[in-house]
Amino acid sequence: MDGSRIRWPGIVAHSRARETVGGYEGGVTLRQVMYRLVSEGRLSNTPPMYRRLSSRLAQPAGRAASPT
Repeated sequence: MDGSRIRWPGIVAHSRARETVGGYEGGVTLRQVMYRLVSEGRLSNTPPMYRRLSSRLAQPAGRAASPT
C-alpha cells in the first residue's frame, strides 16, 4: 500500500474481490480474499481493513459503495 485512499468500487463493486471469490473452486473464505488482495498490494493487512472488506462484500453486488 502506498498510503493512498482505498478505491472500494474498484475492489468490490467492480469485481476484483468478487473475481477472487469466483476463482476458487468450491467456495472461499473472507480471509482468503483478504490475503489475496493484500498480496496484490490493494489492501493493507490490518483488522480495520479486514472488517471493512467484510462489510463491503456483504453488500448486494448492485448497490453502490460509498467512497470511504
